Amino acid sequence: MEIKLNYKYIISLLNIVSENCSKILVKAPLFNLNLIEFNYMNLDYFKIIDSDEYNSYIYSIIYGVNKKIMDEIPSYRHFIDTLLISGIIVPRNIENILKYIEQQLEYRRIDPLKYPKPFILGLDTNVLYLNFISNFLDRLREKPMIIISDSVVKEISGKIDKKVRDISSLGKIVLRNILSYKGYLYNGMESFRARRALIAYSELKDVEEKYVTKRISGKCCGDRKIVESYSNFVRDSRYSLTLLTFDEKIRGYSSMRGISSIYIEPPISNSYSLNYRNLIKLLYILSIYFIAISIRCESYTIEVKSIWSGKRLEDWLNKNVLINTNVEEIKEIRDRAEKILQLISRTD
Repeated sequence: MEIKLNYKYIISLLNIVSENCSKILVKAPLFNLNLIEFNYMNLDYFKIIDSDEYNSYIYSIIYGVNKKIMDEIPSYRHFIDTLLISGIIVPRNIENILKYIEQQLEYRRIDPLKYPKPFILGLDTNVLYLNFISNFLDRLREKPMIIISDSVVKEISGKIDKKVRDISSLGKIVLRNILSYKGYLYNGMESFRARRALIAYSELKDVEEKYVTKRISGKCCGDRKIVESYSNFVRDSRYSLTLLTFDEKIRGYSSMRGISSIYIEPPISNSYSLNYRNLIKLLYILSIYFIAISIRCESYTIEVKSIWSGKRLEDWLNKNVLINTNVEEIKEIRDRAEKILQLISRTD
């Protein structure tokens, strides 16, 4: 049975299947890759596919493939990004970043005469792509005001509508691993670039909902335009802005414009900060990057798809997935989810 649910309900299914097995395997069926394996009961075991195994397989399938199709196949770097987007791996300097933000807010609260300009954060595009705010800034007791340039928004929205017009070449690749790609691939499906942009767009909407934010004008697109928009805003306002970024290059542009910036250092990829919340988010992100994932636990199989014909922007913002499983309790989980949605709609 295939049912549309918010991705967080995957945890209800895992609670059921984990009663009969200790380790759970997550596979990308279209690419025949065993992505991760973990012990769900206490999370004391977590293993990811290594780069040699991953790259060896990818190199075997891309021979003779044109660049347009290669762009639809996630690289190992993209796979590591899913760990960061979910919050399972952490930027090396995260504690220093949080401490700096807390101090800037505290200085202005204690001595507003010495620090008359309110402290605010500006966001680079990659901060939204990698879900930095929802994963890490939510730890702060006091939340800073966040400024978002239209240059950043345009950079994201400009990629959302990118489609795969002809899936036949990609289909030939995945047919090595499955009997049919019907139900997984279709002409006009969101491209890999679009799917990543939709993750960023969903993060943008979450940030605007949870934080005090302000959109500022900016031209499209690129690092220089982003810095220029923040520089113009600071020049015409009474704020003290610090730009958050994962990109060293944009820091140089920021410095030339007199804009303070924080470089978010790449995480250590083999050091995991694992909990049930970010584990379930990882499964969701993997299903977006790899089109579908298969969660296997002895006789149980849970297939999670994030791409389907007729999927709407509302589904992306609500983080819905299609779940197909032999777990009989899925009907009860669906009914419970529908009751919760009904209660929410009544209180709105």
